[in-house]
Amino acid sequence: LSLAPFSAALSCRSCHSWNNTDCVRAPWTLLSKDCPPEDTACATVLISATGHLFRGCSTDAECVQEGDGCVKCDEFRNCNTLLYPSTGRLKCNICETSANGNCATLPYYKQFEKGCIRHVAGDECVTIFDGFRVVRRECRSGLTAADATMCELGSNQCVACRGVSCNKITVRGDDSCLQCASDAGNCANGQRGSAVCGKVSAGICYNRLGVDGKLHRGCLSDLGAEQQAACLDPSDESCETCQGTGCNRNLFPANALRCVQCSSVNELGCVQSQVDDTLVKPCRLQVSGDKCYTRLHNDGTLDRGCHSGLPLPCDPQFNVTCTMCEGGACNRAVYPVGRRSCYQCDGRDELDCATDQTVRSNASMVCRNFGEQDGCYTLIENGKVKRGCTSDFKVDVCKGLERTQCQVCGEDHCNGISEYGLRSKAEKDIFDLVLLVLSILLSFVEKYY
Repeated sequence: LSLAPFSAALSCRSCHSWNNTDCVRAPWTLLSKDCPPEDTACATVLISATGHLFRGCSTDAECVQEGDGCVKCDEFRNCNTLLYPSTGRLKCNICETSANGNCATLPYYKQFEKGCIRHVAGDECVTIFDGFRVVRRECRSGLTAADATMCELGSNQCVACRGVSCNKITVRGDDSCLQCASDAGNCANGQRGSAVCGKVSAGICYNRLGVDGKLHRGCLSDLGAEQQAACLDPSDESCETCQGTGCNRNLFPANALRCVQCSSVNELGCVQSQVDDTLVKPCRLQVSGDKCYTRLHNDGTLDRGCHSGLPLPCDPQFNVTCTMCEGGACNRAVYPVGRRSCYQCDGRDELDCATDQTVRSNASMVCRNFGEQDGCYTLIENGKVKRGCTSDFKVDVCKGLERTQCQVCGEDHCNGISEYGLRSKAEKDIFDLVLLVLSILLSFVEKYY
C-alpha cells in the first residue's frame, strides 16, 4: 500500500474580481491554489489602478506591485477569505430586470443589495432605463462601456445617486403629471406643479371629468384597465391623454366655463371692473347650465365665482344679493352699479400719496366694502397722508380731528387734494368763516347803531 506524499505547501484562496464576483462577495466559496515553497503568507490586495480585488499568494505579482497595500495573513491555510475592505465598500441594488422582474419594482427589502465589484473613490449607484422601463441597477464603476457613456452624457435613461443602495427609483423623474382633483387649489387652472408618477406611466398623463363634473388629473398608469381604455378612445370626450412631463395642465374640456373668481376680503381688485383675466379661472365643477355670479354680502364684502361652486344658491334669504350671467368670464362689471370710488393709498408705503391725486392715472378705485352712504376721506396721521373710503371704518374717521388733519367728502374721486392743499384749505375755510362772522356783526352794528 502506497500513500500520496503529504504536501506542506501553503494553500491560499485565488481569484481576481474582474472575472469572478465571488472574489468580493463570497471569498469562502473560492478554489484554492498551492503557493511556492518559499511563500509563507496568503494575500488580499486592491489593485490601485482599477479598484479590482485580487486574492492569492504573497509572492504573486499583484501583491508585490502594491507593496504595503497588500494585506497578508499566515494564521491558517486559506486565511485570505475575509471581506475586504471590511468597511467602506459601496453597496448598491445590483440586478437585471430580464433575469428577475422584481428588479424593476424592488418589492422586497435588500433583495438585490450587493457590494460593488470595484472599490473606487466617488462611486455611485445607478438605475438604467430603456425608455421608461428599468432594465438594470448597478454601481457606476460596474457599468458597461455603452451605459457608462450614456451616463456621462447626462441621459435621462441613467439616474445616479450617492448612498448605500440609493438606486431605488422605479419611475423616471420626468415621468410626471399633474395629480389632483379640481376641488383642490390651482388644479382646474393647471397651475399646480407636476409630481412623479407612482407607477411607470411612460410619460402619459390624463385629464378626466367625473360624473359629478369634477376634473381629475393624473398618470394614466393610476387608472384601472377600463378607465385607461376610455381615456385612450378618441371618441370619449370625458377623458383625454397626452405625453410629456406635466403635459396635462391645459384647460379641460376645451370649452370649460371660466369665471372671475375672487373675494374682496383678501383682494381689493375683486370689486373693480375686471379689465383683464388676472382673476379669471376655470370652474372647479363642469356642469350643464352653470353660470358666473357676483355676490354682495350684508357686511359690504363681495365675491365672484361659478354658481356651481356655491354651497347655497344666490338668494336674499341667505343675506346676500346676487347677479348671475351666462358666458365665459361674464361677471366682470362693478356691482352694484354706482359704487363709490375714492383715491386709496397710504403714505407709509407710497410717497406720492401726499401729492395731488388728480394728476395720477388709475389711482382712484372702487371701495372695498359697499355702503349706501359711502364717502371718501383724506387723513394726516403721524405725519403721513392716508386716503380711502369711509366704509373702511365702523366709526367716523375724522372724529376728534381738526380739519387740517382730516376731511370727508361724498362724491367719486373727491379726496384727491394734496397734503398742502388740505392744510391750506382748512385754514382758508376758518379765515372765510371769521370774515363771515365779522361781516354779520358789522351789518348788525350799522343797522342798530
